[in-house]
Amino acid sequence: MSSANPHMFTDGVVDCTGAFSLFGQRTRTGDAIRIRITEHTYLPDGEEREGWFPNIARGFRELAERSAREGRSLASYASIGIGPGLDAIAAVEALGVRQLALMDLHQDVVDVAKENVLRNCPGLHPSDVCAFVSDVCTGLRARNIRSDVVYENLPNIPADDADFDAGVSTASFFRGRKTAAVPDVFARHRLALHCRFLSEARDCLTDTGVVVCCIGGRIPPGVVEAMFVECGYTPDVLNFEMVRQFEASGVIAGFAEAERQEHVTFSFYPYRAGRAALEEIRRRDGVTIHDVMDDPILKRLCMTATEAQDRFARGHDIGHLGVVWRGRPND
Repeated sequence: MSSANPHMFTDGVVDCTGAFSLFGQRTRTGDAIRIRITEHTYLPDGEEREGWFPNIARGFRELAERSAREGRSLASYASIGIGPGLDAIAAVEALGVRQLALMDLHQDVVDVAKENVLRNCPGLHPSDVCAFVSDVCTGLRARNIRSDVVYENLPNIPADDADFDAGVSTASFFRGRKTAAVPDVFARHRLALHCRFLSEARDCLTDTGVVVCCIGGRIPPGVVEAMFVECGYTPDVLNFEMVRQFEASGVIAGFAEAERQEHVTFSFYPYRAGRAALEEIRRRDGVTIHDVMDDPILKRLCMTATEAQDRFARGHDIGHLGVVWRGRPND
């Protein structure tokens, strides 16, 4: 588990302009995208290129297209686990959101996230962005805030003995005792905090609102779909990519321990070979996340968390599929 952000050894500001080239000609964000970070802010070196951000950016573009076809409003946006605010800046550019609620467990994180959003989105006024400490959706519910999009990129691994005031621990770990009511199948697959989010978020959506969840494809997609259905949503996939596993030592160890304790298996891949394989598979039309995980090309590369832990210890980069899910509440 890392206790410091690699970027903190520079000047505390990260230039993310290149990552936003995914949007082509931008109209809602500044020419240069520069992000200030703090001790508790999750933005490891390379994340904006090889981690979740490209996946989220493409997922938001797809969400904008589907919402336009379906007549869904995208005026308001809430982010659970905001980090440095990159996802919110992407939501402004891709979705055109005008009212934002930013939440995290640390006050310095939400303060800096709001600063980053306002600095990089010149069309927003400070009154358009509220930022506050919140445990999952409790802050939204207490303030009776309802949003068109409620987004989460939450940790997977319960670890009650972790130091949650040190570094970026909360990006990968959470206090497991807060999810005791989660059905066992989802808890065993390390989906407990996502399940809790889905249960709470229903009270925080507008009439046409949707949830957007970033959930690592280490878990069979059928289990994730069942979780959405159990919580009262119809799920679909907005985007998926092969992402590099950051904070790899602690995260992979957490999944390996779950394999031993829960008798389940998680899916990891050698990062660069897995990325090349996914690119080959996606040349076919209409490929779904189920097709990808069942494809022989990728299956030959797949390894368990226990195997990935050994491979990482020998100096290899590890990847996993990252999936951006949308959930539409059932009537």
